[in-house]
Amino acid sequence: MRILDRLIVAGLAAIAIAGLMSFAFGPRQAAVSRVACLVGSLGLATCRDPLPVLDPVRLGEPRCRFLAALDTALPEVRTETLTLPSGLALTTSRARSGDTVVQAGPPTAADPPAVLAGEPRRTRIPAPGLEIPAQTEWLVPAGQDVRELAVALEDHHDHQARSRSAMALFARLVHPSAGPGTPPPTVRYSTVALRDAPFPVIDGSPKAPTPGRDRLVLDGDRPATARYRTTDRQLTVIAPVAGMITGREAAGVISWTRDADARLTRVLIMVVADGALIDGGPKITDSLSIGYVDLPIRADDERELAEQWLSRPGGLAVSTRDLFGLAAPDPKDRLASWFSRGATVTVLRYQGVAAATALGRAGEEVRLSRRTEWTDVRLASVQQLAPRPDGSARTLVDDPACGRS
Repeated sequence: MRILDRLIVAGLAAIAIAGLMSFAFGPRQAAVSRVACLVGSLGLATCRDPLPVLDPVRLGEPRCRFLAALDTALPEVRTETLTLPSGLALTTSRARSGDTVVQAGPPTAADPPAVLAGEPRRTRIPAPGLEIPAQTEWLVPAGQDVRELAVALEDHHDHQARSRSAMALFARLVHPSAGPGTPPPTVRYSTVALRDAPFPVIDGSPKAPTPGRDRLVLDGDRPATARYRTTDRQLTVIAPVAGMITGREAAGVISWTRDADARLTRVLIMVVADGALIDGGPKITDSLSIGYVDLPIRADDERELAEQWLSRPGGLAVSTRDLFGLAAPDPKDRLASWFSRGATVTVLRYQGVAAATALGRAGEEVRLSRRTEWTDVRLASVQQLAPRPDGSARTLVDDPACGRS
């Protein structure tokens, strides 16, 4: 009878505890359940708190049509950071298309390794027992598998924690494997030397172009970056440029993208300068301009012209008049004519930001191929030069809906 009495008392105690737990908040219930699971299974079971909601909020419609056009070359994203039960921080960047880039742990401050030069890619540990390659991310098309990626990372973390515990032998017997394993990152960053094919040649010859009054050239003093996506075998190189625009210093980056067959598909140029980039716009005091020149490559003759331009002996150079000028180009100048016929130029005018700060932020956005709205500075205006397939003069258009008071 004493045994039966004890069983009845234990059952009543369990019922009382369960009743009291019903008044606790969800996270506290989950924490107590996890402790009970660990005690009951001697630490051998996968007992963890539930994952947070991993459904990033979609962006609303673009503020105006000019920014919507810029999305084609440099998509705007909404960035959120969530912490998993293991302590691992996942940062998700979701575009309007739904495509989501996932980064595990904080970003790495060091430059990417020079993989093509034989430098190994190191690993980093964003959470105990979890090792991933440095300078990598996951691209999740349509954002449908973000939760599956988080579960895989947590499973790998749990498996490593169990294998290193005092009961590792029993843990391996109960859980002999870590499941399907962590999927390899699909976006990898590397540092590249611009002297190596298939990149522009900088040979130090006397013919090497130098910055002029209205010219941008490759800045060989700063490293270039390569971004490779394993999902579609797309390679993008992002290289720094510097020069002058009507006597004012300007700097930025140029990126060019190749598909799985190594064919050029797009060139994007970003330029930062004080004041206005294009004559004829509104007078804005204490302003700074960020210009984006988007050049999609649609035909074989455009691809051939771009290849010749990027591989000129001595290094790449481009006239800022060809990029931002309004006059009709000389028909004999194939490069200037291509810019006029095929490029969409978008210029963002900001107030309250230094040129060096804007260059760092905008350059990082091009490197990552995603941008966020700058909420800490005033966007005064957005202007656009639309392509002119007939080769006529271009017109600068301002969209008042883009500005923010």
